[in-house]
Amino acid sequence: MESAKKKPRGLKKSKEVPILAQTTPIEDVCDDPVRSLPDDLGAELELALEGIDNSDPDVAEVEALYKVSISKFDLNDLDSSTMLFNATVHESDKLFRTRLDETISTEPSEADNGFDTIVHKYIPSRLYLIYGSALLYLGKIAAYEEVSKDTTSYKKRKFMDSPTLHFDEALDRFETGLEKITPTENLTKSLLEIAMAKAFLEKANYVIRKARKVTDRLSTELQKTVKLAWSHYLRAEMIKETSTSRIEFAQVLLEHSEFYDDMNVCRNWILKAEEVYESLIEASTYESIESYIGLGSCQLAYVNSLFDEVEEDAEDFSDDFPKVEALRKIDS
Repeated sequence: MESAKKKPRGLKKSKEVPILAQTTPIEDVCDDPVRSLPDDLGAELELALEGIDNSDPDVAEVEALYKVSISKFDLNDLDSSTMLFNATVHESDKLFRTRLDETISTEPSEADNGFDTIVHKYIPSRLYLIYGSALLYLGKIAAYEEVSKDTTSYKKRKFMDSPTLHFDEALDRFETGLEKITPTENLTKSLLEIAMAKAFLEKANYVIRKARKVTDRLSTELQKTVKLAWSHYLRAEMIKETSTSRIEFAQVLLEHSEFYDDMNVCRNWILKAEEVYESLIEASTYESIESYIGLGSCQLAYVNSLFDEVEEDAEDFSDDFPKVEALRKIDS
């Protein structure tokens, strides 16, 4: 049986949370989060728009808002990024509602028995990707602050339903986007598959951190969830075009491997993360340097797992095989 390591940092005692729990829609934290955005955001949004497909201007504007949110998150500005991710969710939801309300009436035809045909305006899967990604990041921030007991900022921001709810809602948006994908949206399809994989992993990592004890039932759910994440990752194509998302997935996967006492399971997920980085290096992506660094982190984690195995079993300390294997790994 797989179990979480016994060194949880700042975990709260809680009830066991099913991985694939049913959820309810997320409520906006205020009527219009966009109103609370800083006045000087316009220049950043204009800059973000320059590199975005503008074939659908409404979606492009939401994507620009999401890109600025990510830039704030990467700078560890959680206050600004939380506000901007909330605004992204709000604007995405507003655009969804607008397009569902706006209908297009076509000319009557004989096939329609003389009646107008009413269809909703097109909602691209790209919008589902943006919407879900903003929810995923809100879940990550909520999980970080809850597990690290950063209750001051957690309460101050007041943006949170539970992290689990954000992760589930993100998964719902990604899944719906995949259901509505068109043959021309190959890149979006691959990005949605990787986003699904990341969301499953982030949720699993949060549940492990939060759990006081990993029961057999929870362990089984976690294993199914992580395997599901990997299966979604394998469906993604277009390696070069999705390299940034793949690196993010590998980082979360490597983080996940650290939760297992069973070193064989731990090393299995380390090797899966290595596989991701090696595919990027082989494809000669723009992020090849970052991929080499990630690959080195995987190899270091693998070596550490071998030494941990020796240290945790004093009776087998005389057996030099794990140490030899670790040294060989270093040499390679």
